[in-house]
Amino acid sequence: MAVGSLIIMGISTAIQTVSAYNQAKTQAANYRAQAAAAEQQVAVASANQRLAKEQASAERKQGYEDMQTKRLEAARIIGQQRAQMGGSGVAIDQGSFLDVLADTASSGEISAINAYNQGIDRAYAKEIEAWNYENAANAYRAQASNYRKAASKTSSGAIWSALGTATGGIASIGSTWGKSTG
Repeated sequence: MAVGSLIIMGISTAIQTVSAYNQAKTQAANYRAQAAAAEQQVAVASANQRLAKEQASAERKQGYEDMQTKRLEAARIIGQQRAQMGGSGVAIDQGSFLDVLADTASSGEISAINAYNQGIDRAYAKEIEAWNYENAANAYRAQASNYRKAASKTSSGAIWSALGTATGGIASIGSTWGKSTG
């Protein structure tokens, strides 16, 4: 009966050894898959970062163009006011007519500056978005690196894990053998 028990312990040890080895290999494969997924996230975050930077540049340009448009609108309105006032035969470069023209010019410039500032604000928001994507990409890079390291350690540790299981099983068999013969 002792020999049968030892054979069963030997088979059990062999199965546990193979299981420990396979488990470590599976874990290493899981780490490699997680590293690949994290690297995919790096690519996505980097692409989003580039897009956000391009959008920031476009917003800055749009703000400048909006400013120029507002200035042209103000100049057009001032031209219309001059034409209307000049058609009445009154001197347009003095008194209340001059005040109207100055107010229109001032309002036009304020609108132009506001349009430009809005473009700058939108560009800044896009730059912050790009910065956030860059930080996300760096975090994913670190994650991928950690997973690759874990996969490497687990993969190389698979043999040691299996040997540890086998050694424990053999020691148990030896102990049982010693008790049954002694």
